[in-house]
Amino acid sequence: MNTRYKNTVDGVAHLVAAFNTTNLRIYVSLFCVVWTTAHYMLKDGWSPSNEWLMFLIAISSVDVAQYAAKRVTTFKPSASVVAADDAVVVQDSTQSTDIAELSNSAQKG
Repeated sequence: MNTRYKNTVDGVAHLVAAFNTTNLRIYVSLFCVVWTTAHYMLKDGWSPSNEWLMFLIAISSVDVAQYAAKRVTTFKPSASVVAADDAVVVQDSTQSTDIAELSNSAQKG
């Protein structure tokens, strides 16, 4: 028994709160695809329905899209990196002009 928590409910609640559901969804999608492929290869005359194949394509597409979206960098290509002392500072020249344009348009309007 885990003595870190007061009771089992607290332990389960912490596990659910800390569990990475994105990875779980990806693993379930992969399991479904592998299981369907194995079932198709091992059973004579069986083929999955079009609805099931479309479902697998849809959930796999969502997984790939989310995986790719989480790994997109947030730095703009126009950012210049300047070394200042021992630290690296990222300066973006477009940000200051955007703020200046916003303040000018606010004063005009």
